[in-house]
Formats: sequence, C-alpha cells, structure tokens
Amino acid sequence: AALAPRPSWWRRYADFDRRKLREMGLMFVLSYGFVANATAMLLACISAYVAMARTGANPLEDSAALKQFGIAYGGLYVVSNLMRPLRFGLAVAMAPAFGALIAAVQRSLGCGRLTAVALTVPVTHVAFLFTVLLGGLSAASAMSGVPVSVSQLGTVLRAGRAALTTP
Repeated sequence: AALAPRPSWWRRYADFDRRKLREMGLMFVLSYGFVANATAMLLACISAYVAMARTGANPLEDSAALKQFGIAYGGLYVVSNLMRPLRFGLAVAMAPAFGALIAAVQRSLGCGRLTAVALTVPVTHVAFLFTVLLGGLSAASAMSGVPVSVSQLGTVLRAGRAALTTP
C-alpha cells in the first residue's frame, strides 16, 4: 500500500540541514533559548502544582513540599530532555518569527541589528517568561487551593536546581 502524501509543511522542512541552521544563526539561538526557558518555566509551574496538590503546602514555605517539588522537577526534567528534538524543531520553526520581530524593531526604532536584539531579548526572554512563570504559579495555587507568595520565588528555583544536581 502506498503511503499517504506528506503535508506541505513536512515537505518544506524535510530537507533541513546544518547549512540552513547556520543561515538561521542568531535567530535560531534566540528561538531555542526562548523555547528552552519556556520549558523550564512550565516545568517549575507543573512541579509546584504537583508539590502543592500532594502535600497541601506551599513549596516556598514547607520543606516536605519543597522536597516534593524537587522530585517532580527532576523527573519532569528527565522527560523534557527526551523531548529535546521536539524543542529543537519548535525553535527552528520559531526562528523566522524572531527574525521578523528583530527586523520590525530595527525599522521602528531606526537602530542596528545588535541594538534591536539587545532591546528584544529582555522583553521576549525575561518579561514574557517571568509572566508565564508567575501566571503558572498563580494557576497552580488556584487549582491546588494552596496560597503562593511570589516574594519567595527564588526558593522554588533553587529547589529545582538542587534537584538536578543531587544524586
């Protein structure tokens, strides 16, 4: 039996190679950084929810909940590494959008590419991703019924890092 024809998007990206990756250059780096950071923020939010749902306590204030957060984050991190090719593909697909955004900033401000990148990265990588993190933690808090104080956010990030480095 013949295979079904591939969708047009498949044909467009099926011949992707290192040369095309080099052509994307900085835009690929920016988009992969964005995807990787978004993944980390989502893992932190999901881990916080798991910890709060299982312990009924805030991982920012309770050591048992913090331990549960670290365990959940470590497990999700392993799974997310198995999905690295998906993140890579998503970054490749997003690179043209980052290029268009940088070009739009250059046109609107009349600045060079490096300046446009320097102005765009804090908005896309920092402000947006922290908005995702705070929104995700708020959602985790609402769904679990456990209040979260964002003033102690550094604690949850340190717990995630510790979960990855503890054997």
